[in-house]
Amino acid sequence: MSDDSHLPKYIKLGDFEPPAMPTQRAFQILLSKSLLLFKKNKVGNEGAISSDHLGKTSEADLNNVAASPAYGPLLHALNQNLSPYVSDLKSDSKVELIVLPPCDENDIIKTWAKHNKLECLAPPTSQSILSGRADSPVIGSGNTLVIPRLEAWMMRTHSSLNLIRQLLAAIESTERSVVIGCNVYAWEFLKKSVDAASFLPDPMTFDALDCDQLKDWFNTLYSSEKNNYKLFHQQTAQDIFADNDEGNDSYFKELAATSSGIPWVAWHLWRKSLLTNDHKASDEGNDTPLVDDPNQHVLWVTALQEYALPDTKSNLPLLVLQAILIHHEISIDHLVKVLPGIRALAAVSLLKRAGIINQENGMLSCRPAAYPAIRQGLTASGFPVGVV
Repeated sequence: MSDDSHLPKYIKLGDFEPPAMPTQRAFQILLSKSLLLFKKNKVGNEGAISSDHLGKTSEADLNNVAASPAYGPLLHALNQNLSPYVSDLKSDSKVELIVLPPCDENDIIKTWAKHNKLECLAPPTSQSILSGRADSPVIGSGNTLVIPRLEAWMMRTHSSLNLIRQLLAAIESTERSVVIGCNVYAWEFLKKSVDAASFLPDPMTFDALDCDQLKDWFNTLYSSEKNNYKLFHQQTAQDIFADNDEGNDSYFKELAATSSGIPWVAWHLWRKSLLTNDHKASDEGNDTPLVDDPNQHVLWVTALQEYALPDTKSNLPLLVLQAILIHHEISIDHLVKVLPGIRALAAVSLLKRAGIINQENGMLSCRPAAYPAIRQGLTASGFPVGVV
């Protein structure tokens, strides 16, 4: 995606609009289960393969056709739009606030800072923030300073917000250029808890990736492996990147809408939709379409994986998910302190079994591919979710 016309636009946060579903959302939700069954059983197109004959694609194959990083064109877009901060030229504002969707596993703002050799302000440990023993932040002087994750400077407890207040005051009083990243759930919380909007400029973000941008990005990732792999749409048995194909267009429109055009959510959903022919499940010889080279690997692009939140009578799983999203990631010990007086551990177990959250190196985080279901659940229950 080197063509600048395919880069997401740099916009005010309030102007963000997710791509629309190909059909009315209410109708789609009502019939989602029926449609999913229909897709799984559809056999009308010659060469289409039954879902029963498909299995998980190896990590090695996925990395060949859909390699990381998951942020796609955003690094290029950051370089294009934040060049004054890199070259230390005068800009309209000495402080730039970029509010991004949650579940960014690649830490895109920090990656951009390292790419441009900019200093990052390292946050204290969560334990020192909770205990009130964290050192006061020092902005200092020099070239542009980057704070990759504003949420890393606070814990959502009444006694653990002093540090973020100190940081906001230091940013407001400094003459140094500062670029700040923050996830949208933390920003919604900080606006209400410490009046962060009074200290910082209006937040910016990037426009949602539309169906054409996603198709172009994933085709670019796959292009270097076209001699070794072929990607076919499960329902049509056609090349998934073929132009003027109604099935392909519908797939990428649904991917854009489901992911809200968030690069890392779309990337994870895309990889999960790539399945391979499970030869152990079928002896039929026509499950794989003819390819030019018998040594080519065939991957099938299937319907987007659907996630479901645990079915409970309480909002406990949603409270846990909101807390994780606000902090980006959090340990179980700290989660209990952020959510005192409730059985948070019980919800953690349910969410892990449902594949909604992940635990790695002792830290809980939300899985990017599950974010559409998480956001839908939070929205339906009246939780503040922001615009993205």
